Amino acid sequence: MIFRLQIYIKIMKKKELVNLITISVRNEIAPVILLLQKGIKDEKILGRKEVMQMLHISSTKMYYLVKSNQIKYCRIGRQLRFKYSDIIEMLNSK
Repeated sequence: MIFRLQIYIKIMKKKELVNLITISVRNEIAPVILLLQKGIKDEKILGRKEVMQMLHISSTKMYYLVKSNQIKYCRIGRQLRFKYSDIIEMLNSK
């Protein structure tokens, strides 16, 4: 598979390769752009471990909260991100 990819890259023209890389990068940063467009660029964004420490929960409980949609999150690539205000709102509602 890697060998085929190497051959394909060697055959591609420079312009095609640049276009392919541009599209790939654009697809990866699209979720970040959406977050910024929603107007939360000034708000604190937390990672999974920070939320686990804040709520004093295990990774299993965190996984359950995400899968059952009990906690709001945004997926950026393979990572989960959480808005600080959403976590506080969740805590206040309980």
